[in-house]
Amino acid sequence: MPSEIPNIDAIPDRTLTHEEWEKTPASVQALVFQLLKRIEDLEARLNQDSSNSSRPPSSDSPYKK
Repeated sequence: MPSEIPNIDAIPDRTLTHEEWEKTPASVQALVFQLLKRIEDLEARLNQDSSNSSRPPSSDSPYKK
């Protein structure tokens, strides 16, 4: 568990105020950042195709250009 409190400004499209975030337990803050990192990683994988990965061109979607 991180010893420092993550910065709320790093959360995209946040709906919490700084005061609400500071009242949130550190364990919940850490979980939020772990989940955001996981989402970021999955979105990056989703956006891969043969031009930006080692995947063959035949694996590209015929509908996505």
